[in-house]
Amino acid sequence: MRRSGNPDAAEKMNAPAHQENEKRKRILVVEDNPLSLALLKQLLKVHGYEYWRPPEGLEAIDIAHDKQPDLILMDIRLPDIRGLDVTRLLKQDDQTKTIPINAVNRSCNAGGRKERFGERMRCLCH
Repeated sequence: MRRSGNPDAAEKMNAPAHQENEKRKRILVVEDNPLSLALLKQLLKVHGYEYWRPPEGLEAIDIAHDKQPDLILMDIRLPDIRGLDVTRLLKQDDQTKTIPINAVNRSCNAGGRKERFGERMRCLCH
């Protein structure tokens, strides 16, 4: 027996919160370097993204829970906690584990990217 209705409706009901609205463009920027932050904010603003910038890495976890961003840009070196540790905590949590996280770091390179950041993060260099 065939079910009536939209086949995509079931997929949308089971989709993570950050994927529910395809038109959202929301990014959590976890970056402590003022120059890097200014550049990222300018790029995001020009392209119409809504973004949040927590003052510290641990606050990023709360914001990710509350706002369910579509993407997280994560600095690796933060003053209060390592970006990799924040990423690990986010990926262990059912509420945030499907949010893509990209590493932002001045010292990453193509050769060491996978070894340093693992499969859970992509690296963006500036």
